[in-house]
Order: sequence, then C-alpha cells, then structure tokens
Amino acid sequence: MPSLVPSIPKPRLDPGLAPATTMCFVRFLARKAIKRQLQAAGLKVSHIQTRVICEQANKYVSDHPELIDEAIARIGSNSELRKIAEAEIRRRRRTVR
Repeated sequence: MPSLVPSIPKPRLDPGLAPATTMCFVRFLARKAIKRQLQAAGLKVSHIQTRVICEQANKYVSDHPELIDEAIARIGSNSELRKIAEAEIRRRRRTVR
C-alpha cells in the first residue's frame, strides 16, 4: 500500500558550506583508494611511509574530481558524518556574523 504522506527528499549537502568536512572525507577516500592500489600491487601498506601515501592521495584527488561528489553524497547519507558537517556549518555561520 502506498504511503499517503509524500516523502521529502533530504537536502543535498552543499560542499561550499562545509568545506573542511567535505575535503577531509575526500582525502580519506583517496587514501583508502591508494592503499587498495598498493595492496593490489603486492606491497605492504605498513611498509610505506605515510607521507608517500598522502602525496599520492593528493594527486589522486586532483586526478579524480568526481571523488568530491561521492564524498558529498556519502556525507549526506550518513547520519554521523552529516552531524559533523552541520556542526561545521553552524560554526562558520557564528564566525561570519
């Protein structure tokens, strides 16, 4: 039986409102992708310097801008990440006023 109450879609999180949260999650996704690539190449991630992984992740982000859209979608669909982003938005609005 269809619902009589129309569903209201969640608003899409604007990356400009929570740039720190968005970019932190983008870098997390990029590091995760780099680690998967290293493991697929047969290397032990624990033997690779963190600096090297971060440098490769930064390049990965610049080569894959679609990662930002993925991060925004995942932040919007995850209640914990959404709370963090909303807290950042509130902090930014307080400092602007």
